[in-house]
Amino acid sequence: MDQHFDSPGPVLPSAAVGWLCGDEARTVAVAPGPFAAAVSASFAACDHEIVEATLGADGAIELDARSVDVLVLHQLPQSLESYARALRPGGQLAVLSHQRDRRIPWARKLDVALGADYLSDPAEALACSGLFGFVSDDLFRHWQQVNHESLAELIRHEFGHHDDVEQRLAAALELYADYGRGNDGMQLPWVSACWKATVLESAWSSPRGIDEPTVPIALARSEEESASEPAAAPAPVISEAARPIFSAPSSDGSDLLLIDFR
Repeated sequence: MDQHFDSPGPVLPSAAVGWLCGDEARTVAVAPGPFAAAVSASFAACDHEIVEATLGADGAIELDARSVDVLVLHQLPQSLESYARALRPGGQLAVLSHQRDRRIPWARKLDVALGADYLSDPAEALACSGLFGFVSDDLFRHWQQVNHESLAELIRHEFGHHDDVEQRLAAALELYADYGRGNDGMQLPWVSACWKATVLESAWSSPRGIDEPTVPIALARSEEESASEPAAAPAPVISEAARPIFSAPSSDGSDLLLIDFR
C-alpha cells in the first residue's frame, strides 16, 4: 500500500490488518503512541470499529472490562493485566512496531541521523506474563511517499516526546537535502513488525492471596452451577433399631438374610 503526502505516519497495510483481525469486523482499540492515529485509520479503513483508548498515570489502559476484540500496542507496559482484562474472550493483544527498512541505504542513513531505536521482540514477555497464549509474528513491507514538509511532520510526530527532537529533525532534513529531491519526494521504505497473542481465560479470574488455594476453573464452574440448583433433599436417617443386620453366607452356600426387628 503506497501512501501520499497527507499521511501523518506509515499506514498499516490491509494485509497486516487482516492478519491481526481476521475476516470479520472487530472492535479495535489502539493504545496511544507514535503513529497511533495512522494505525487507527488503517483499521477503520478495513471496516473495523475503533474504540478510543487512554492511558492512566500508572500506564494501565483505561477501557471497560471485556470491551474490545483487538488491542494494539506500540510498546509493552510494565504490567499487562489491565490490557488483558479489556479483551473479550478469544481477544487478541497486538504489538506493532513500524521500522524503516534498513536494507535500503537512505533509510539506513536516516535511522542513523535520527538515532532511531526500535522495540525489541516482545514474544518472551507476552508468553511469560501468564495472561496470553502462543505468540505469533509476521512482517509486512510497504512504502510511504515523503517530501521535505511531510518528512518533517513525520519526524516530529515520531520523536515529539524527545527533548532533542529539533536536533534530530535538522539532521534528517540535511540528509534529505543531500539527495536533492526537493518537492519531488522520495519513497520511504517501512517494515511493520507485528506480534499477536490470544488472552487466556485465567486473565479475568479474581485476584487471590498467595496463601489461598488455587481452585481449577472447571471445579469452580461446577460449584457455581451446584449453588444455583435447588438443594437435594437429605437422605433419610435410619435408626439403629430398624437397621438391617446382614449375616455371613450360610454353610450350605445360600445367602440367608436375617433382619432383626428389635
